[in-house]
Amino acid sequence: MKNFWKLTVGVLSLLKAASAQANPAYELSTLLGTPNNSMPYVQEMLKSHVGLVPGMNFTDYTTGVLYFASRNGTQSAQTIQVLQEGGNASLSDVTQAIEMASASSKIVLAPLSGDGVEEMCARMYLKPDTAFLVTLGDVGYTFSPFNTKCAARNILFVTVLNEELSDLGEFASFGPLVRLAVPGMDLSAPVDGDRRVSYLSDGFGMAVAAGKMSEISRRRPELKGAELIRQLIEEAEVLPILRGRVTGARAIRNFTR
Repeated sequence: MKNFWKLTVGVLSLLKAASAQANPAYELSTLLGTPNNSMPYVQEMLKSHVGLVPGMNFTDYTTGVLYFASRNGTQSAQTIQVLQEGGNASLSDVTQAIEMASASSKIVLAPLSGDGVEEMCARMYLKPDTAFLVTLGDVGYTFSPFNTKCAARNILFVTVLNEELSDLGEFASFGPLVRLAVPGMDLSAPVDGDRRVSYLSDGFGMAVAAGKMSEISRRRPELKGAELIRQLIEEAEVLPILRGRVTGARAIRNFTR
């Protein structure tokens, strides 16, 4: 079967969400992962501070994502890991994961790439009560906002700021679908109490945004989907230098590393 969704960060299989319900059971679901396990200290920290789905399969990338999400506001989370060997997954597995995540969380982190992007956006479009945070990679500027379900207002495409948080990163995506710039460089997490590891990842930037969105959701529980995203964007900072590349020139620069 042709692989539609590919990341360079892992070898994982699909895990079913525990007790998927009509009403969200967790603030955040993430479809991210990677196979290593060198962050047990952070994992223990998370277990003490974040409500996690029982039996969660901790891996380095999901650990990092949840760490930055929790530092910035997320209080409960689950992983629905869809990657197969080689870091890819079939379109059917991805759409199933989107269904599972949206059934149990108001906020879903879902990176998109490959030939099936439009189909994935179409599936997310059908979940208007869920806010999806997405990176478009190097195709951010190739999509027309007039001919794609990816322009749905419950889908928020993000790009990455530079280390100084003053402009986009050198290889950051941009374009009419991109509505928020997030920190993704010079982020670090403690791995054993005294030692910290630095990261460069737009996935962790999405987690920062998800944390802030979680805080908004608790403060304004009536907000869902596009309304929740709109509130996040309204509370973000206007960074004039982003005009012409990020719609609305909005960015998150005040965050917890």
